[in-house]
Amino acid sequence: FGDFNKQPSNLSVPESQPAVLFCNIHSVPTAQIRWEQNTKPLPHNTRLDCKAEGVPKPKIYWLKNGKPLPNEARIKRQPTGLVFSHTFSSDSAIYQCFAVNAAGKTWAAAQLKQNTFHIPSPPENVQCRPFDETSICLTWRSPQNISVSAYSIYSFYTAMGLEISGPEFVTNETHQLATRLNGSTNYTFYVRLYSKIASDQSQEVTCKTGVTGKRNLRVKAINETSVELTWSNISSDVPCDDAKKEAYKVQWKPKGGRSSAKFELVEDFSCVISGLSNSVDYEFRVAPSWLKNDNSPWTIFTRRNGSKIGTEMIAPEQVEASPISSTSINLTWLDANDNTQYYLICIVDIKKQNNCDESDLIKSVSNSVQISSLQSETLYEFKVRAHSSEDCFSQYSQPAEVHTPADVPSKVLNLGYEIVNETTACLHWQTPMRKNGKLSNYLVSYTANDNWLLDKWLNKSVSTTQNKVKGCWTGNDRTFSTLLVDLKPEREYTVYVRAVSDGGFGNVIKLNTNKQKIVEPPELQDDIQYNQKLGINHTIGVVTLAHDLI
Repeated sequence: FGDFNKQPSNLSVPESQPAVLFCNIHSVPTAQIRWEQNTKPLPHNTRLDCKAEGVPKPKIYWLKNGKPLPNEARIKRQPTGLVFSHTFSSDSAIYQCFAVNAAGKTWAAAQLKQNTFHIPSPPENVQCRPFDETSICLTWRSPQNISVSAYSIYSFYTAMGLEISGPEFVTNETHQLATRLNGSTNYTFYVRLYSKIASDQSQEVTCKTGVTGKRNLRVKAINETSVELTWSNISSDVPCDDAKKEAYKVQWKPKGGRSSAKFELVEDFSCVISGLSNSVDYEFRVAPSWLKNDNSPWTIFTRRNGSKIGTEMIAPEQVEASPISSTSINLTWLDANDNTQYYLICIVDIKKQNNCDESDLIKSVSNSVQISSLQSETLYEFKVRAHSSEDCFSQYSQPAEVHTPADVPSKVLNLGYEIVNETTACLHWQTPMRKNGKLSNYLVSYTANDNWLLDKWLNKSVSTTQNKVKGCWTGNDRTFSTLLVDLKPEREYTVYVRAVSDGGFGNVIKLNTNKQKIVEPPELQDDIQYNQKLGINHTIGVVTLAHDLI
């Protein structure tokens, strides 16, 4: 603010009373740009600092060779500049830092030069395939005549139009099982090799996590003491190196028995197990022989004297499970029997148990049922059994697996704001009580006209690591904050703050600062749509700091 004691010529006031004028002083921004070094060897981490000052605080925009800098997971945009987690020869360019505020704009530039002499060729023929719910297999070839000491594998996925870094791996083999990934997510990978110096990145490949194929384990009685097992292969049967021959370990044991299971190694997709007791129910399972930690589900084969099990009635087929929401699925199947009275459905949370609980089956009189009250982001197995009476029923169908989607996060907590000046407000909040998965970021959307469609609002992304650096609001490690700048004086703004996860945007709460009344929608899950796109909103009344002449 400026304090003027000189009386303006267009004011009529007594000479003994000075006129005081309050006004906002804006200054054109300044910018300085600096590399840690100008020349970097591959694949060095590097940082580009841009020191920008001005009143009001300027916004920073980045250009690369005169074009907007593309979003890449390995390039972090921080308030103080750019951080490259690793560099490639394509990063050699002229970078411009533009600083813009209401008073004007300015820019500074620097050139990054990569030492690309004699860099080796990158890995070739990079391929990926799904392995299981949280893993993807990668293979590649090394270029000829290059002595390779190691390979590094990088991953990322895209959410809300932003690239998000995934796990990184180092190996001296030409294959890698990428683990610790999110379920049902498309990941993009690239590989670089290290000889005397590092290569550039390979071509990118993209695969989605999840098991492909179905085991379809079938148990058929041959006689009173023998059964025949048949099955199909699934994606996790084949190891990433493809070196181990595809073989299977068939296990069986009495149902509920505590003794160790018997097993037999086979190299086909069928086998006959003999020497069983005709008065005992058995459990069977099949897994690849090379797998150390076998978590494959057990299939129960029931044999009871005096009943017609597995002979008169045929097990339901083509069982299909499809998610309706994060906590419910629709289950359908086909039945070739003409005497079915009802069905019993077995539900198994694969991570918690392997067997059906006979006392907790779901009954249905039709071959289609909606099952709710499930857990979000959980792998379930469903099997169906046909009944003509209580004592006459088929074997269970082949299992149908489904991974329920991630639920949306709950609302963020303690949303509030403070006025910084006539064009700036500090917005602050705390993490949701229920994250329902890993949060990728917070999305702040705001507008002075809440009649506009949401995609027309101004958006600002806040990283989930932002609370590790100083924001505009102090609090505990669950507190996040951000500045809303360039707001128009004497206008009221509506703001949404939404936690973002793989399941979508967080739930909504509306707070009207004028009426000081909070209206919350029902918290019942049935009232939340799976594809819900609204989060928390908050109406900000921006107070003007401008003063008239007095």
